[in-house]
Order: sequence, then C-alpha cells, then structure tokens
Amino acid sequence: MTANTQAENNTAVTGKADDQKGRQIQADWAAHEKTSPMYFLETFTKALSSGNADLKPICIPTGFSNLDEALGGGFHEGVTVIGAISSIGKSTLIAQVADQIAKTGRSVIFFTLEESQRKLVYKSISRETAYYAEQNGISGKDFARKAREVADTTKYAGYTDLGREVIDGAIEAYSKYAGNLFIYENTDGKGIARVREAVKTHTDYTGSTPVVIIDYLQVLASFTNRASDKQNLDKAIMELTEISKDFMVPVIAISSLNRHSYNEPVTMTSFKESGNIEYGADVLIGMQLKGVGVKGFNSTAEKGKNPRNVELTIIKNRDYEVDANIKFSYYTEHNYFREI
Repeated sequence: MTANTQAENNTAVTGKADDQKGRQIQADWAAHEKTSPMYFLETFTKALSSGNADLKPICIPTGFSNLDEALGGGFHEGVTVIGAISSIGKSTLIAQVADQIAKTGRSVIFFTLEESQRKLVYKSISRETAYYAEQNGISGKDFARKAREVADTTKYAGYTDLGREVIDGAIEAYSKYAGNLFIYENTDGKGIARVREAVKTHTDYTGSTPVVIIDYLQVLASFTNRASDKQNLDKAIMELTEISKDFMVPVIAISSLNRHSYNEPVTMTSFKESGNIEYGADVLIGMQLKGVGVKGFNSTAEKGKNPRNVELTIIKNRDYEVDANIKFSYYTEHNYFREI
C-alpha cells in the first residue's frame, strides 16, 4: 500500500467517524430539545385549536360522591396513598372502589399482594348480594351472603329459590364489569417493574390506560435487603410516580401505618414514620375509625360494631383543597362501604 493510498483510507475513516459523531450530536440534541416547554406548547396549542381530548387531564370518579368532591372530581394523574392501621377495612374499601370504577367501563389493574384473586371475587359477589337484596326488597339478613358463604359451592343447592336468586343476580351484576378488572396476585419477583409491564401491555393492546391500584405499598417496596424499609419505600413511590407520568394514569396505593396510630388520628406524621411518603405522593388520605383520639376511645369496641364507623381525611392534595373529612358506614359482613 502506498503512502497516498493509506492517507486516503485514513481520510475516509475519519470522515465516517465525523459523520457518526454528527448524527449522534443531532440525536442527542433532538432528545434535549424535547425538554423545552416550547416543544410541549406546540402540541398543546394544536390540541386547543382542534379540540383534541388527548391532553385532557385524567379524572376518574371513585364512585363515592363526597370523596369525589373532596378530591376535585376523583383520582387524577399522580400517586394517591391511603394510609391506615391494620384490620380497619382499607383493602375492602379500595377493592370496592376498583369495582365502582370498573362499572363505568374504565379498566383497573389491581395488584393484591396479600389476598388471592378468588377471595376478592367472593367479596365482590358478597357485596353484590347485599345490593341485590336491598334493591329488590329482600331481607339482607336472610339472603345477602358473606364471602365465605359465596365461596362454599356445596351450600348453593340447599338454598331456597329466593336465596339462589340473590346469588345468581349478584353474579350476573358482577359479570357485567368483571371484564374490566385485571387482578395480579403477585409481581413474580419483579416488583414495580411488573407493574410497569402490566400497564404497558394493557395500554399497547387496548389503546386505553388503566387505573392502577396497589394493595399494599410495603409489600411491593421490597427492592433489596441492602436498603432499609424506608429507603425501599421511597424508591417505590418514585417508581410509581414515573409510571403515572409515563402513562398518564392515576396510581392508588394502600399503606399500612404502624401501631402508634391505633389511638390517634392519622396525620402527616403517621406517614413520615413509614418513610418519605408525604413528600413523594401527590395525595395523602388517612383512614381511621370515627372518634379516634377522643378520650375514652376504644379501637377494639369500635372495630366490633356493624356497621363500623370509618372516616377518610384528605391530609395532602397538591392540586386541590385539604382537610376534607368523609364519613362512611362499613358493613363488614358483606364487604361494602356507604357514605353517610
């Protein structure tokens, strides 16, 4: 090879490298340019002039009118955390909300990390038996069924015609919206990555985004044994926030509060003891027994009431009012809440 030939080859290689570098610079700039508000503003103004609803903020009613009013219409894009002590009914409440959202035709992906899918189905049918009995003037005490009674298929044949009618009616009612529910019993060891996968799969296939419900946050947040529980929880909130932003979906997560909250109202401090949830979440809702914090309050006695008197308090809401208090009667036998 002559010196001239070598020089030509070197020039060609250098030119090719320069071209690759130039393309990379252009690609990097294109990505960087999208961070400018001007990039979004162009899309937004086009949506304004065309009436395109693609950029309209998502607002998903919960099915509880007082709660929706307190939240500014319902659940919005962002992370909502509902915190409560154990065994107060928070899982039942959020499962009922999931059903009520599904009844409107909106899809819900529900990660239940303690209960099985079938138990949630039994509870939903139990709730529907109470509705059916009430709507048809049938004594709920005699014909509305507990979840464990629904689950025991051997009892069905022994019920009266009216008893079977209630169960059949409940199943029919549930079947009308059950197809909008997608219940994951675990994350297959993938943690929040599994949540993202599920949302992406649903969105890609259906073209619509689902509401995401996590029950409950502390179980989902088990990232690594090398980090503390609080560090794992902080990372979980951050990852759920990214999912909410990327897919423009509301994410609702249940948080278990520690035992110090048993006889005191749920406050911002209650969430602080579980990690930095109060900073990362867009909305914080405290769930508590009515009368908690009042002298002589007895949590065991209050839990034993049927219906149980429960309150939700809006402790934080980035984009709306706070300090709203919503009162419920919780009918534990048939797994449903009713606003008072």
